[in-house]
Amino acid sequence: MRFSAILPLLAFVASVSAADDVVIRRVPNGGIKASAAVDDAGLLHLVFFRGSPGGGDAFYTTSANGGATFSEPIRVNNDADAVLGASSARGPHLALGRGGRVHVLWAGSSTAKPRGPLNPGLAADSPYNGTPLLYAALEPGAHAFTPAKNLMTRTTALDGDSSIAADAEGHVYVAWHGQLPEGKGEEDRRVWLARSNDDGSTFTEEMDVVPDPAGVCACCGLTINACPQGSVAILYRVADAKIHRGMRLLLSQDGGRKFTSKSLDDWQVAMCPMSTAALLPTKAGGFFGAWENQGRVFLASLPSGVPAEFGPRETNRKHPSLARNSRGEYLATWVEGISFGKGGSVGWQRFDPTGKPMGDAGHAEGLPGHGNVAAVALHDGSFAVIF
Repeated sequence: MRFSAILPLLAFVASVSAADDVVIRRVPNGGIKASAAVDDAGLLHLVFFRGSPGGGDAFYTTSANGGATFSEPIRVNNDADAVLGASSARGPHLALGRGGRVHVLWAGSSTAKPRGPLNPGLAADSPYNGTPLLYAALEPGAHAFTPAKNLMTRTTALDGDSSIAADAEGHVYVAWHGQLPEGKGEEDRRVWLARSNDDGSTFTEEMDVVPDPAGVCACCGLTINACPQGSVAILYRVADAKIHRGMRLLLSQDGGRKFTSKSLDDWQVAMCPMSTAALLPTKAGGFFGAWENQGRVFLASLPSGVPAEFGPRETNRKHPSLARNSRGEYLATWVEGISFGKGGSVGWQRFDPTGKPMGDAGHAEGLPGHGNVAAVALHDGSFAVIF
């Protein structure tokens, strides 16, 4: 399979690394749910989850040797057990911003504070009413994260998973799906965005960024990313007429103020498949995306590329992650054989800049229950698969 047609803006680079140029790294300290990024100096930044799925902690650590060893972890959440970790579709998320700032986002547990707005659909004293979406940052040179703040000022019914992106100009973008207090179900769920122009010090009130009437699949995750040129993209799963649950692209060309919507596929299923997606910005101002549909992973250059499927259909691939190295090569990772609370395995495939697979797909056992997999490109051009 080739998807060169969906990568029209990527020039071929003659230097090709070895087919086995992928290292496997386990999350340190018995953690799960890796969220990782590598900065311009080659330092690997990692946020992970540890504790009870219903309420644990997020930790931040770094590695100067591609994940062979890690620094002593720092707890992100100031109150213990404040992070929701249930399902492979939920967990803390990391973004690197201007001046080395580390931004972290997570869904709060039933005891997390501050709380969010109450949902009239739940009992007022329910521990799950007012679930917050929490944000904290590690300022350059600091040794502790800022106190957590809730970004949900008027929305409620947080479910699925949220996402965060940041750029070198000090913008931070946070996306999630939820509903207003008068909402009744999936058909009333919308995608919401809060923006910061001052490195996360302040955020705008959340705004509805869906320009059409379709709802949102309740327990699925979404993902956001941003280009230096001001483009912002969100991938999310719709819930239309209860059975249409295809992937949708929201795209902004003005820094997240106004979005257009494009349907990427359809998936007719009368239940939430608890899926996630992945996005990478390209140098030309577009995006490269990965998502699942009926147990298969699809890749596309966005917004104009045609989705391309790869790999066998019988393995039930979920929760893709993407990385691109300095040579323009890609690594796609995914998980297999999981169900709620049940672990499985991880897989990966490398592609050259034209979309041609490089070598055979890789596979590793031992994914813990509620876990996921993260892909990163290391400073030397190799890749790391972290789970």
